[in-house]
Amino acid sequence: MNKYQLFTAKRYAEQIIMYPFVLLGRLIGMFSADKDFDIFFFIPIYGLGGAEYVHAKILEALYDQKILVVFTKKSIDDTALKLFQHENVCIKDISKWTDNKLIYWANFIARGYYAQVIKRNKNKSTVFIGQCNFAYKLTPHLPPQAEVLELIHLYDERFCNVWMPFVSFLDKRICVAQAEIDKIVDYSEKVGIPTKYSSRFSELRLFVDIPKEIEPIHLQNEQLKVYYAGRGTAQKRLWLHFEIAKRIKALGLPVSFYYVGNFQDELPQDIESFATFTPSLKMGKEMYEFIKNKNVLLLTSQSEGFPVALLEAMHFGIIPIVTPVGGMPTAIKHLENGALLDNHSEESVINSAIEILQTLSKDEALRHKLSANIRATFEQDFSKNRFHAFIRNYFSLAS
Repeated sequence: MNKYQLFTAKRYAEQIIMYPFVLLGRLIGMFSADKDFDIFFFIPIYGLGGAEYVHAKILEALYDQKILVVFTKKSIDDTALKLFQHENVCIKDISKWTDNKLIYWANFIARGYYAQVIKRNKNKSTVFIGQCNFAYKLTPHLPPQAEVLELIHLYDERFCNVWMPFVSFLDKRICVAQAEIDKIVDYSEKVGIPTKYSSRFSELRLFVDIPKEIEPIHLQNEQLKVYYAGRGTAQKRLWLHFEIAKRIKALGLPVSFYYVGNFQDELPQDIESFATFTPSLKMGKEMYEFIKNKNVLLLTSQSEGFPVALLEAMHFGIIPIVTPVGGMPTAIKHLENGALLDNHSEESVINSAIEILQTLSKDEALRHKLSANIRATFEQDFSKNRFHAFIRNYFSLAS
């Protein structure tokens, strides 16, 4: 028995154990007022982050559909909540039931409840899963006529174990970088997942929609202003970022570092001695006002899909210095429109970042060249019209 078969057998056993709770949820769902939606949109949180931005932009492309958005995990803050608030969208936060290990049985009841709500729906139901654990576990209980669409942001072996037992229920699959799709396909072959499920993948090219009145002013900078904006987590390897900033400070280079996001717990105690930290800003105008006068985005990530932070930088002509992971090296060409870090070890990431920043701080002509070229890459490959057409087609809607 391979890993896929083992996890699938485990899923069947769990469905038998939880059946009474799911049945109770179905009974409650029979009396629910939640009905007659075109799309049921299941995503984890509405905090600050690139994944939340992507989910919100997908919603915008579905402006003519009646949508129920269900958040299933506790959000640290509501910085991105406004991005989901539209006239055609009804929002439900069920995290107090589905993200509480003390009452885990409530998660089973919720699966039955939403399965019944979707079954009662008069319209043909489309269920969208934005890398959401709860929604994957909901799929075996859905009516056969429901179409299930999935978005994965990046490859992660632990997360593969979440969706693996439910892959047969996923009708269409997208990911934000072909490099990440390739990793998922390789892993699928390794653990015995049938190839037909991998063939359902396609690549989603993202975009950012920044108000025209917010113009970049970074070309006026005489010194480098390096920033990071987003969340923490081990994947982002912010400790490397901080070490780069400390060493740059010790070298006395004309480079300043700026940070914004929900990662106070990861900050060094001496952060004020080498960088400026700003607590979380709201996504949208506040964030763009923060970015527009910076001239370098530094990402030391161990893994990525295609981060929204990179797209924002590209739009403004801010020079990206990034690790060659996920979809980033498909857009960034070393010293042509940005720079790629040496990712062989953590020390090589640090050393290569310092070397590149030293070069940029001395070479104004190179800065202008990279800035102009990365802006041109954005204009050519990451348009709003292309994104909307893709999403409309993905949801089987007319453009």
